[in-house]
Amino acid sequence: MADLATLLETEANAEIEAILAEARAKAEATLSAAREHAAALSEARHRTAETDRTATLTRARSAADLETAARRLAANHGVVTGVFTQARQELLALSGTSQYETVLAKLMREAAGALEGVERFEVDPADLNPAHAAAAQAGFPSTPVTGAADIKAGVRAVGAGGATSVTNTLLDRLERGREALAPIVARVLAGEA
Repeated sequence: MADLATLLETEANAEIEAILAEARAKAEATLSAAREHAAALSEARHRTAETDRTATLTRARSAADLETAARRLAANHGVVTGVFTQARQELLALSGTSQYETVLAKLMREAAGALEGVERFEVDPADLNPAHAAAAQAGFPSTPVTGAADIKAGVRAVGAGGATSVTNTLLDRLERGREALAPIVARVLAGEA
């Protein structure tokens, strides 16, 4: 009987070992699956974090580029405005030069050409002397020239009867050309032209 007890004990031990081996294998498989799941979860979180970091960096760069462009545009606008202010001052200063009489004569011819007849020319009161000579140079020696405080760096030709008039000033020309000239000035200032 001792043999039977030994045999039963050996079989029981073998069965216990088999159950333990199977339990260890199942535990190892469960542990391995848990490790794989944890690694996959960690990788997914890492990819999500990297994607978020890249998106945040892209947004920050875009915002910085936009801010830089806005500041550059504001600076350009200020410089271009300064250039046009300087040009305006130069045109106003032209009235005191020897060239002004010739410029004024051209402005008078152009203004008069848009009318049927010219009754008088109006100029800045400070420009009356060169304006009389300019009228003669333009072919209107007997046309009256009067002062008008609202005219600067140019002339207003008043038609027969005073019902129509054409104003032709250097300042008006500068303003009319501003929209077309501003991009050119900006490119020149940026060194692109």
